[in-house]
Amino acid sequence: MPGPEKRTSSVQQLFRRSKAPPSSAERPSKATLTKEQRAQRAYLMKYRHLLLTLATFSTISVVFYLSVYRLEGIRQTLFAAVIIFLSTLPAPIAYLAAKWGKQGIAGGLVLGGVFIAYGCNELFWIGLTPYHIIGGTLLLILTGILVMPRKPLIWVLTISLYGLYILAVNYLSPFPRYDATGSTSLNIYALGTNVGLVLALFILLLVGSQGRSIRTRLVITFLLLVLVPVTVSSAISSYLSTRNAQRQVINQLDSVVTLKESEILNWVRGLEPNLYVAITQQGQQEQLWMVETLITDYPSTQVYYLDIYSKVKERFQETIDKARIFDEVFLMDLQGTVVLSTDHAQEGGNKASRNYFSEGLTGGFVSPPFREPDLNQVTMVASTPFLNDAGDPIAILAGRVNLDRLNEIMAERAGLGNTGETYLVSQSHLLMTSSRFEGYATEESQIYSEGINSVLEKRISGSGTYTGYRGVPVIAVYRWIPELEMGLLAEQDEAEAFRAIYGTLFANIGAAAIAVATAILVALIATRRITRPIARLAETAERIAAGDVNLIAEVEQEDEIGALAKAFNAMTSQLRTLIGSLEQRVTERTDELERRSMQLQVAAEVARDAARVRDLDELLNHSVNLIHDRFSLYHAGIFLIDEHGEYAVLRASTGEAGREMLNRGHRLKVGETGIVGHVTGEGKPRVVSDVGEDTIHFKNPLLPETRAEAALPLKIGERIIGALDVQSTQHDTFDEQTVGVLQIMSDQLAVAIENVRLLRESQRSIHELETAYGRYTQKSWQDFFLHTSHLRGLRYRGLTVEPVDEKSPEAQLALEKNEPVVITESAAGANGDSESILAVPMRLRGQAIGAIHMRFKAPVVAPESVALFEEVASRLSLALDNVRLLEESQFRSEQLNLLQEITAAAVSHVDLVELLDSIAQKIHQGFDLHHCGVLLFDADGKCGTLVADISAPSAPGASRSGIKLPLENNEGYQEAIRTQKTVAIYDVQSNPIVLPIQGFMKSRATNTLMVVPLLSRGEVIGVIDMEVHDPTRRFSDDDLRLADQISLQVAAAIDVARLFEQTENRAERERQISQITSQMRETLDIETVLQTAVRELRRTLNLAEVEVRLGTETTVQKASARPGEEKATYSKESR
Repeated sequence: MPGPEKRTSSVQQLFRRSKAPPSSAERPSKATLTKEQRAQRAYLMKYRHLLLTLATFSTISVVFYLSVYRLEGIRQTLFAAVIIFLSTLPAPIAYLAAKWGKQGIAGGLVLGGVFIAYGCNELFWIGLTPYHIIGGTLLLILTGILVMPRKPLIWVLTISLYGLYILAVNYLSPFPRYDATGSTSLNIYALGTNVGLVLALFILLLVGSQGRSIRTRLVITFLLLVLVPVTVSSAISSYLSTRNAQRQVINQLDSVVTLKESEILNWVRGLEPNLYVAITQQGQQEQLWMVETLITDYPSTQVYYLDIYSKVKERFQETIDKARIFDEVFLMDLQGTVVLSTDHAQEGGNKASRNYFSEGLTGGFVSPPFREPDLNQVTMVASTPFLNDAGDPIAILAGRVNLDRLNEIMAERAGLGNTGETYLVSQSHLLMTSSRFEGYATEESQIYSEGINSVLEKRISGSGTYTGYRGVPVIAVYRWIPELEMGLLAEQDEAEAFRAIYGTLFANIGAAAIAVATAILVALIATRRITRPIARLAETAERIAAGDVNLIAEVEQEDEIGALAKAFNAMTSQLRTLIGSLEQRVTERTDELERRSMQLQVAAEVARDAARVRDLDELLNHSVNLIHDRFSLYHAGIFLIDEHGEYAVLRASTGEAGREMLNRGHRLKVGETGIVGHVTGEGKPRVVSDVGEDTIHFKNPLLPETRAEAALPLKIGERIIGALDVQSTQHDTFDEQTVGVLQIMSDQLAVAIENVRLLRESQRSIHELETAYGRYTQKSWQDFFLHTSHLRGLRYRGLTVEPVDEKSPEAQLALEKNEPVVITESAAGANGDSESILAVPMRLRGQAIGAIHMRFKAPVVAPESVALFEEVASRLSLALDNVRLLEESQFRSEQLNLLQEITAAAVSHVDLVELLDSIAQKIHQGFDLHHCGVLLFDADGKCGTLVADISAPSAPGASRSGIKLPLENNEGYQEAIRTQKTVAIYDVQSNPIVLPIQGFMKSRATNTLMVVPLLSRGEVIGVIDMEVHDPTRRFSDDDLRLADQISLQVAAAIDVARLFEQTENRAERERQISQITSQMRETLDIETVLQTAVRELRRTLNLAEVEVRLGTETTVQKASARPGEEKATYSKESR
């Protein structure tokens, strides 16, 4: 054995070999690179990844903005796409600068590109500031750490400038900005882009820091721990401040709008009363006489007329002078002619086409502002009718409104700040009130903005932030004034509204800067104290790795690093101790590995068999023999739990003892008998190193030499399906590794057993599905034959084609056997040649749906011909099935169309008879009936009235609408009433269940009847009779289901028609009573009242004679109306 010096030398050589640089054959590309070259290559790789990431997100952003521009036409998206594209142009220059070693220039270009991309976007958007603040700041931080890690002051200064720039843009708003607050796509994209970019750069930062020193990574971590929370909290604070300020301004403007709206409405409501004052200063009769004179005698030069004209005009002028509400007051006759006006130029004009004239005839009216062609100016007119004593209008009084009051209301600037204003805009976008800004003329300037467009086009109220009509960003509240048909807007410049929050933003930026500076200082001090001991320990480790194993690391402090140094010294001591026994342990481990390799090879073979074998017994027998042989076992067996879960039954076993146990049907009670019973009950492996000391072990007389036993459960998920049992003649045979390999094989066997079981179940399920599908196919063809009237077969003879209704015996035999039938028969022809008959079934999904019958002038049909015609029959079956499916689809479509037509007819009629006639007509056509009637039951339920009856033109028995049909002893009807389901009755003329109506059915030549109950609120109120003359026709289940659906629609329609009829009768009765009462109230004379009452009662109720008596103790008053008398008679008699 070599001495310590030689051992040390060997270890040193071993370590030197492990530390030797790789040969050129192993790493030819990096073997000769210096440390600086590798650092430069890593730096360029980092730059390449960074630039590719930024370029990818820039491309996505450009495509997104161009798509939004094309779809929504927002021009700011076009500017944003151009800015982002321009910001990517310095990327190739930055990469070249980094490649040439100009890291400062490269880093500045990248930071500048990020600054431009985010900063210039702020110029065009409102509402995305939080995303630009948070995303831009975090991206500048991460980019600065990536490209300029040793120059933090540069990227910190860049971040500060970026924050000041964002504040300046929001304060000055140099360009028109689009409000993206309400754009879901822009907000989602901005959030997603920021999160994606930050995550991507953060991943690049983490990946790039793996090759750096611990101190560098700790400094980066410290900075991120401070910068990210500070940036996010500052941005959130700024965002919340902005939103609160905007909310406060909107609430203030909303209060202003509400106040001004109230003033406007009060002003509008006061126009009509002020107008009426112009004519109500004298007595009513005098006013009426004066107006009637002006209207009737216009125009006139008579003295009396001119005197009245002067007085009325003077009153009109006084009204104008006192109230200052109207610019003109004028009077129009019922033809719209102005007969008197305070503006003499307007007299004689006709205003009949004006809406204030037509509306003024019916009541007080105030027109919205409009341009008066006669005056060529925008005005409003209030009008009201002048009524006579009978309440009829004889003239229209109108006043042209003075709009100065609107300007006064809008000019009040309380709560609007220095830049706020309120104004009114007409539907033609004309500014209707004075603007506080120069360059905008009242009633001449057309103005546009997002708020103006919304309130005028959609006639809605709302608020928002957008670019005002002056091109300045504003916060606005707008409201639609329906009385004026104008929009009322209150706006305040965004710069003034947000001025209060700029101090908060500066404070946040200052706090962030102080936090960053503090974090840098603390990070440098803390990381130095942490990394210096680690560096010394690393130096000691390098010397030990070079071969100096006797070196001891210096323990400087009692913390984690000191504990690491102690552990390192302990490891070195153990290394020195273990070197001597290294060769022996390597040999032992090699032998152990070979044994494990063999065991794993057995497991692999079991896995291959599990994937290949599909027979369960073959799989189990092969697996158990393989385990027995390769593991040198005394016995191996596989148990499976029976279907009741009571016993573990031996299914595969080795040796003579195994065969004997299989012949006996060896089984163990689950959870009770032996180790196998315990394992199958608990579901956990059990290993017994000495069976003599185990109380659970089952001593099998066929296996007397068992000394050790292991049982492993066969499980699928949590379900136990059996167990693998292995036994050995030696103690302590099954160690942990062996049990682990056996467990792997047990799991593989369990999966294989389950796969075989599933395969069998799948095959059985497939067979059942094929059988069920075949039955479905057969049923479908039976239903098809029930509905279709096509021929059942065709016979081809030479060039002629003739129908066939009966199957030939050969075809019937082929259908029964479901296989081709070939029959040779002797012909009785002149030549006496034999002929052959071939019948080939047309099979579809295993079912024979028909047969092809062929006769050959040859004694034998070649097998090739049989195969050919089988293929023809198969393709013909598919073609026929496609035709069947097409006709079934058409049939379903016809049913749906019929149901839709009946539904449409049900909702298009309110008269009961017309409704039922229309529905009966639809049903008659849809079901191809001879007769179709609707029978409604009488109240006593003994009979029903045939309300509607539709018959085919050729059907015997004309329409019998109105007849009564008995319900008692009519079992057909009673069954439909009792079951509330459609009933089909065949052979009606001799069927006893419809005995009471057989005579009626015979008169109509009806052989098949379908009775459809009409169900309303749980009760049958009638039936639909569908009558067919063809005795062979049968109604299918689909027909019955369709009839049930139709009955629901018809019953509901009947309920609606009856309800409408009741409502109409009630309304007519109320109208008649109201009419009689009204005529009676026209006079207070008792004689006239009585005469009117009897006359109207007789006329309204269509009575032959009506008499009314009214008496006291001494007299009787009598009125009567009789036929032939034009007037009612009245008499008064003494008692």
